Amino acid sequence: MSDVTSTVIGIIREVLKDEGQEVPYISAASLLEETGLDSFSFAVVVARLQAEYGYDPFLDGTVEAIPVTVGDLAAHYEAGLRSTPRTNGLRHA
Repeated sequence: MSDVTSTVIGIIREVLKDEGQEVPYISAASLLEETGLDSFSFAVVVARLQAEYGYDPFLDGTVEAIPVTVGDLAAHYEAGLRSTPRTNGLRHA
């Protein structure tokens, strides 16, 4: 599992916990719709990922297909981190 995938899973778990929801087992193969995230909590996850990586693939137009699994979501960030240089000191994979 990549560092980005681990971070995505960790942030999803944090958001669910912060909202007082039950936190299911989550892996890269988990369907996003089955994690317990609603549209608001998904937006919170994306905002936290943007804070973590300084990058939002949904804002830059690189997302051509809506992610279905947690691994799909992580892959969007991994692709952007590979193609976009980071000079702001944020952690990146």
